[in-house]
Amino acid sequence: MRIAGRDAARSRGRTALVAVLVGLPIMAGAVAAVLWSAATPSDEVLTRQMLGETTQAKVDWHGAAIMQLPGLSGGTAQTANGSIEARTMTEVEAILRTVLPPGDAVHPQRTFAVEMVAGAAEVQSSGVERDSTAAEIAGMVRLTRGRLPDHPGEVALSAAVARTLDVVATDVVDLYVLEPSNGPARRGEKATVVVTGVVESIEGAGVLMPVGTSPLVDDPRVTSWLVTGPEPVTWDDVQGFNAAGFTVVSWDVVRNPPLDSDVPMIAELGVMTTSQSRATIGIVGAAVVFGLFEIILLIGPAFAVGARRNERMLALVASVGGDRATLRRVVLAGGLVIGFGASLVAVAVGIVLSVLTVAVVRRVQPLALAGDVLPVPALVMIVAAGTAIAVVAAWLPARGAARTDVAAVLAGRRGEARPRRRVPVVGVILLVSGIALALAGAVTRSPVLVVAGVTGMLVGVVASSGGIVTLVSRAAPWLGPAGRFAVRDAARQRSRTAPAIAAVIAAIAGLVAAASFAESKDARDLSIRSAVVAEGVVVVTQPAPAVEAGSVEQEGDPRQTVTDVLEAMLPVTAVHEVRTAAYDPAGLTEQDAASAAAHELYLWVSTAQDPAQVCPAWREGVEQTEELWAAAAQDSRCFGAQDSTTPISFGDSGSSQVIVDDGTVLEATGLPGAATAAQALRDGLVVVSDASHVWPDGAARVEVELMDFQSSGEPSPTTVVLPAVHVDLPRYQYGVVLPPQVLGELGLISVPVGYVGVTDRMPTEAEEAAAQTALTVIEPEAAVFVERGFDPTDTQFLMAVLVAIALVVGLVATAIVMTLAAAETRPDMATLGAVGAAPRTRRRIASAQAGLVTGIGTVLGAGIGVAFAWVLVLTRRHEYSQITTGWSLHVPWIQVLAITIGVPVCASLGAYLLTRSQLPITARLSS
Repeated sequence: MRIAGRDAARSRGRTALVAVLVGLPIMAGAVAAVLWSAATPSDEVLTRQMLGETTQAKVDWHGAAIMQLPGLSGGTAQTANGSIEARTMTEVEAILRTVLPPGDAVHPQRTFAVEMVAGAAEVQSSGVERDSTAAEIAGMVRLTRGRLPDHPGEVALSAAVARTLDVVATDVVDLYVLEPSNGPARRGEKATVVVTGVVESIEGAGVLMPVGTSPLVDDPRVTSWLVTGPEPVTWDDVQGFNAAGFTVVSWDVVRNPPLDSDVPMIAELGVMTTSQSRATIGIVGAAVVFGLFEIILLIGPAFAVGARRNERMLALVASVGGDRATLRRVVLAGGLVIGFGASLVAVAVGIVLSVLTVAVVRRVQPLALAGDVLPVPALVMIVAAGTAIAVVAAWLPARGAARTDVAAVLAGRRGEARPRRRVPVVGVILLVSGIALALAGAVTRSPVLVVAGVTGMLVGVVASSGGIVTLVSRAAPWLGPAGRFAVRDAARQRSRTAPAIAAVIAAIAGLVAAASFAESKDARDLSIRSAVVAEGVVVVTQPAPAVEAGSVEQEGDPRQTVTDVLEAMLPVTAVHEVRTAAYDPAGLTEQDAASAAAHELYLWVSTAQDPAQVCPAWREGVEQTEELWAAAAQDSRCFGAQDSTTPISFGDSGSSQVIVDDGTVLEATGLPGAATAAQALRDGLVVVSDASHVWPDGAARVEVELMDFQSSGEPSPTTVVLPAVHVDLPRYQYGVVLPPQVLGELGLISVPVGYVGVTDRMPTEAEEAAAQTALTVIEPEAAVFVERGFDPTDTQFLMAVLVAIALVVGLVATAIVMTLAAAETRPDMATLGAVGAAPRTRRRIASAQAGLVTGIGTVLGAGIGVAFAWVLVLTRRHEYSQITTGWSLHVPWIQVLAITIGVPVCASLGAYLLTRSQLPITARLSS
């Protein structure tokens, strides 16, 4: 350890290089660990933010008997006999009093969305309405400036909201309560309020209001109850609340969690957890293994340089009784010293960066990173991992140093040990076996096999790199003097050359694999992408108008106005109105009419799938077995559509977005198959985009369902058989398209919800923004969308970054090995100069050595990278029981060629330019 410490202090440049290579990933890991801890705070931290220290519990109305997990990150499950019923506030509070622990009291608070306006600044946030002056709950809010509001017309703001609105205490702002809605939020009446103070935290909300501010005074959906008093709300009490229809967050349960056997949700249903797919685990595991190997192999040549430069010192240790184990320990101690020191510093820097990041984020969003506990165990493991990486990187140089010929080194000759022939053979076997194992793991969805295969692949590359150098050296007779010297020197000094080549192979392989996987993902995304309109087509969406008995409420004729705006702002040649289905108020039953008058009804229009086309594994009453799913994996009916379409949402009426069209809109979309669909609509046929929804009789079963979520009754859909045709259209946007002439038979009407504009060129982004601004004046909730096609810009940028990284990594690895080669070949270069070699000969030799290392490394690395990308693509392709279509290997050959040619050329050129052409004569010892 003393030798290692002194050597690290003496060789500052090499120590700094290794420390940086070790420290950068360790620092990134420390930052990730601290930020993850802050982003996922413990239940105790979250409960303190929600309840303070004096409140016993918070109770929310669910509406039916439920089961819940004790933790805040748990979940709830509705019991089989539970039915949600609409209740008034009085009824809910009466139920609450029956399950409240004796001696405790409740304080209602309401949470709802609000919009604050101060001058030109607007902000939407959550608002909390409660009696903050009550002594029992006053400690839940920490006041930083001013005072708490105690009268209607006063509010306190969080620091983030106050900063956004640029207001202070005593300023006046406009407040709108946003009424609950399943569409865009609707403003309530404006209220002018006075800001009384700024608070640190309000359970994640931005506005604190006194009782009486909100009109939603009798709505249990937005009301919670804070439980205060001497009696804690125990787990037994929580189960009583659950049976009555309430969910509970309790301090006592957080501090004294129940046993799993006492949690009905675990005992009866099992714990519901979310897990990553096997494919994701395999890909992440393989990427981690690849990254660790790349770091180790990049550091390895630096330790090889140190071991080579310390050969005489190690030989002296051996000459006074040090055995091979002692020599190995000296080199390994260098990895331990540098790795531990670099990891400690990197973790400290990572903690500082994380703390600064948390502080900045909390200024904008106080509760975004709420955790305040450093993950000490994780940080200790990260330090240990960094130390282990450095020690493992020093292992091969340590083995080579232990086998050094002591007599030759002390005599001034090179002490290179004779290489073992079986090592390259074992490496090739491991390489081939690793590739086969990784491919098998990808097909069988086994993360263990994938990771094991990738590990074997990388170990095989490292083990076979020395044999590859020997193989290349056989071409020496056909090369010029500089080339012959370079390949023969590399073959003689395999302990120096092989680690550098392995480092280049690992680095280039990882980058080529990343580039190929990104290219394959883009190709897959493009293959399953279905645009909802053709490129250049403009779409305008707007809320659906309200429906009244006998008519559709619509102010003026906005069509002409929208047409004028689009034609003025965009290169539009024609504008067509988009209509969707809506229920006919005149045809409602008396019960539905009463419900529609009280609240919003929801229309759902769909088509039923032909029973013969339903996947056998999905049919009702079928026992789920492994044999059934194995058969389903080969059944095309069970694959489903793989379509990455992002549908455009027209209107906000809760409709299923069934488009009503006479063919005009579909033709205007410019999609393939739109002309066929338009003709079918003119003929009165229903168009469906899923072939399994057209039954053998050539008709579709159109189901019309009017839903009332405020009622406990089950809706009964009406089914109408209509002639239909299948057209291959994006099914998430054009699942069902109805011709206008069938609406009467279905008891529906159509309402306008947007427009489609045909253009003669692609609109610019500035034109699109101008049109959006102009339309917002007409309809505040209107939105403009222009289809611009698939944009691979991100991948192209990634490719450029990967090529740049490959160049840097390749040059760094080459620079390390060239530093060692220059020191070792100094006597040879001096001798060449003494016998009359031209000064440029040394530069040519250095250039050939650099080109040899990077040339072999980049070519083999590119091949290994393509194989690794193949494994990743197959892993995604076989992610589920059936083949995920669209995944195939696509290699960006231009970028790969740029890497395989550019890195060796740049390395050779750099070595030629930076190498000294003349050296002083060096005396050589002879045996």
